[in-house]
Amino acid sequence: MAAPDERDVSGAVSWASSCAVDGRMRSWVDLEGHPCVGGHRIGCDVMLWTASLVLLRFLEASALDWRTGREGGPLRVLELSAGAGHLAVGLARLGAHVTATECSETHDRTAWRALHAWIARLARLREGAAQPYAVGVRGGTLRTRMLDWGPGDGLGGAARDEFDVVLLSELVALGEELQGLLVETLGRLLGPRTVAFAIFVDRPFSLNFMWLLSWDASFIVERLEVKDRLGLCEDDEIYLYKITRPSSIPQAWRSETVVPPLA
Repeated sequence: MAAPDERDVSGAVSWASSCAVDGRMRSWVDLEGHPCVGGHRIGCDVMLWTASLVLLRFLEASALDWRTGREGGPLRVLELSAGAGHLAVGLARLGAHVTATECSETHDRTAWRALHAWIARLARLREGAAQPYAVGVRGGTLRTRMLDWGPGDGLGGAARDEFDVVLLSELVALGEELQGLLVETLGRLLGPRTVAFAIFVDRPFSLNFMWLLSWDASFIVERLEVKDRLGLCEDDEIYLYKITRPSSIPQAWRSETVVPPLA
């Protein structure tokens, strides 16, 4: 495998360029019918929400050390509703141990299949490779996991120690019921040393979810500044938040640039 471009190890910039028209990146790309593994096409309705690429670029440029950030070992990342897997694959390229999740077929019959098909393409797996998948030259790994939100998520108390970073990227169509279930699951995932990042382009249901979190005294919600939009149209306002517990966290997790939450 060729050495990655050190300016774009994650692939965020190259993926964003492929989504651009006249230098402007679209906020979403319909991947249905596009070739995935081995040139095969799947009929699943799956979108690439390009705010996930903006988040990937933000995290790549951050002070977090994905390879040795946790007591000399790789950071452990969980992505909720990973979609086509670009964010998960990109962070694995940076050296993190990533778990990409999607809901079970009880809630969506195609999401799990689409995630597997696209991750396999993006990670360029060799035939016969097994999980967790090794990707890139920095030692990161990538695996998948079914995860429904709420009482059926199967997460015990140990979940708060299982991951260092939790990602919520463009969780679209978050109805009132799903918002409550997601808050419940997020509460089980975030421990005193865990940080979550949420990003989306201006969507009322996503904003409502962030308000719901901000009213919950068990979470601290901070809005962050996005410096590199990767060419996303200026008419699309990006909302990026950091979510933590109200307890002391290591200095390495703290944001250098923070604007008032929900401003």
